[in-house]
Amino acid sequence: MTDTVVDDVLDVSKKEVTALRLRNLKSGESWEFPASAMFLGIGHIPNAKIFAGQLEADADGYLITQKNVFTKVPAYSPAATCRTAATAKQSPPPVPAAWPL
Repeated sequence: MTDTVVDDVLDVSKKEVTALRLRNLKSGESWEFPASAMFLGIGHIPNAKIFAGQLEADADGYLITQKNVFTKVPAYSPAATCRTAATAKQSPPPVPAAWPL
């Protein structure tokens, strides 16, 4: 639904969410979508500058990871908000019984 926006959150005055009023930007069609909650994600800049020159990062400043979660530094796993967009959306593998040193 990348061409759809939220025009309204219904029943906020009752301190609850019962539906979202959505609108398709291409067609202009509007409809209510039943919901009991809403998560609003905003764009951000990864807070990984502290690792500049120490860990590999992409052009946008996200840390590059391997196997979904690990950097080239053993036992260092950055938070999802600092990992490359592709790997931040993937589930991390199970934590090993012992971290490699």
